[in-house]
Formats: sequence, C-alpha cells, structure tokens
Amino acid sequence: MKRLTLFVVLTLALSAPSWAVSKEMAQLMQMVQTLSDQVRDLNNRMTERLGAMSQLVDKAADSNNRLQASIETMQHTLQTAMASQNLSTNQRIDAQGTRLQAVSDNIEDLRARQAKLSEQIAQIRQMLETLQAPPPQPAQPAAPVIPPAPVLYQSALNDFTSSKKDAALSEFQDYLKNYPDGDRAENCYYYIGEILFSMGKYKDAVDAYDKVIIDYPKGNKTAAAHLRKGEALLEMKMRPQARREFQALVQRFPRTEEAQRAKEHLRSLQ
Repeated sequence: MKRLTLFVVLTLALSAPSWAVSKEMAQLMQMVQTLSDQVRDLNNRMTERLGAMSQLVDKAADSNNRLQASIETMQHTLQTAMASQNLSTNQRIDAQGTRLQAVSDNIEDLRARQAKLSEQIAQIRQMLETLQAPPPQPAQPAAPVIPPAPVLYQSALNDFTSSKKDAALSEFQDYLKNYPDGDRAENCYYYIGEILFSMGKYKDAVDAYDKVIIDYPKGNKTAAAHLRKGEALLEMKMRPQARREFQALVQRFPRTEEAQRAKEHLRSLQ
C-alpha cells in the first residue's frame, strides 16, 4: 500500500511541470487570439468610419449645392425687384432701398459662408482620398541613355589613344552592340583586336581581326587586320598559319606598307 501511494505521488510530481507548461501555452494562445480579434475589430471600425465620413462629405456637398442654388435664386429675385421698383415718393424709395441693401448684405454673407464651406469640403475630400489611396509603387529605374554613334565612337577612340584599355574596349563593344551597322563598326573590330593583342589575348584578337577581314574585305583596316592577325599567330607559335596570312596580305594588298612588313616576316620565317 505504501509503495502504491509513493508511485502515485511521484507520477503527479513528474507530470506537474508538463501540465503547467501546457496551461501557460494555452493562456498565451488565448491572448494571441484575443489580440488578433481586437486588431480585426479595429480595422472593421476604421473601414466603417471612413465610409461614414465619405457619406457625410457627400451630404455636405449636396447641401452646399442647394445653398448655392438658393443664393442664386435670391439674387435673381433681388435684381428683379430692384429693376421693377417704382415708388411714388422719395421716402418709400429710401425705405425700400434700405431693405434691399440689407437683403444684399445677407446674400454676400451667405456667399462667404458658402465659399468657406466649399473649401472645407474640398479639404475633407482630399484627406479621404489620401487615406483611401493605395500605397505608392516604387519608382522604376531610368533606362540608360545611349550616346549617338559618333559621340560613342569618339569617346572610345580617345580612351584608346590615352591607353585606357578597359574603358575603350567597353565603349567599342557598346558601339557594336547598339550600332552594329554603323559607319565605324569596322574600326571598332580592329581596335578591339589591338586592345586584346596588347593584353596578350591573342586568340580573341585573331577573332576580332577575322571580323574585319571577312565582313569588310575592301575596308580601310583590312590590310592592317591581315598583318596583325599574322603577328598574333606568331605569338601563338602557329608559324604555318602566320606564313599563310602574310602571303595572303602580300597577294591582296601588294603596294601597301603592311605588305612590306609582311614580306619581312616571311623572310624571317624561311
């Protein structure tokens, strides 16, 4: 019997912390649910109040319009009465004129009130539109402005002559990307080859020179492209290919300075 009693006491003691934790979790969940219900009720009340304010503004606007119509009617009646006034004595004229002046003053006062009311209605409408407007969208980044072809080419050439290789290479490539059929496309390919050659990227330089040779067979840079391609092939230890390139240059452009330099390379290759 004592053992059974001890077992029950130990079981209750061990389960007590777990029960306490479960109770705290239940209380916390209840508090979160209560807070969520309060936020939802607050949003509903805010929506209802905004709707009520919109209705009040609309009613105020209608009342303002009716007041404006009443003022115009009164003014028209006053003008008609003043036009048809034909009193027999100066006293009656003065008395009637005084009354008419009082009515006119009242009309001016009503106009001032009506103008102030219109201003207040406009302010309330603007406030409601601000509250009900969707959040502003993030601005889209502006598209980069592409310079005209002559400006872009001249900038690239200036950087090339100033030994700003990376900037010049990027600008020549931009020219070919945006103006692939431009008047200076041939020169861009050639100068790209020159920059790559100076960087030791001989294979890429050969590809650039080939664009000049193949796409512009009668261009002003074709002979120079043949020569520089042959020299790039020499740097790559491709002597037979370099010899064929020099021979093609001498055959196609025999009277050029590039052909004379090609002949010198051919003599050194014998």
